[in-house]
Amino acid sequence: LRLSKVAISRGASPLLKNIDWSVQPNERWGIVGINGAGKSTLLGAITGTVRMDTGAAYVHSNIRVGYLRQSAVSGSTRTVYEEAKSEMTLIEDARVKLESATKIVEDGDYSEEALNELAEAEEEFQTHGGYEQEQMVDSVLKGLGFEPE
Repeated sequence: LRLSKVAISRGASPLLKNIDWSVQPNERWGIVGINGAGKSTLLGAITGTVRMDTGAAYVHSNIRVGYLRQSAVSGSTRTVYEEAKSEMTLIEDARVKLESATKIVEDGDYSEEALNELAEAEEEFQTHGGYEQEQMVDSVLKGLGFEPE
C-alpha cells in the first residue's frame, strides 16, 4: 500500500496535504488523531470512497483493504466481534454460498452438479480465508484491547 502526494480538501479547507505514506507486507499500522484530523478521510482515500484532489493511492492487486467505519457501529446491537466480522464481505458471501451448497447436498441432492457446486463453494471459502476468519478477528480485536467474553 502506498500513498503518493495525496491532498484532499473540503471546499476551501485543506484536510490532508502532500501525504506520502507506505505500508509494507506484514506491517500493522494504527491511525490515531483528534476528531476532524482526517483519519476517516485518509482511509477513504485508500479504499477509493473519498476523492483526492491530487496524488494517488496504490494497492497491490492481491491485497484487499477494509476498515470498520465509525458510523457502522453507532446504535448497533451487534457485539464488537460481529461488527468487525461484518466488514469481511468476501468471506461472508463465500460462507453463505457454502452453507447453501452444503444444505442442498445434506437434503439428498448428490448429483454431479450439486457436488461440484459444493466443492467450488468450499474452495472459494477457503481461498478467501474463511477458516481463519475467527482467528483474524480475535487477533485484531485483541490488538485493539478487546478481550473475549
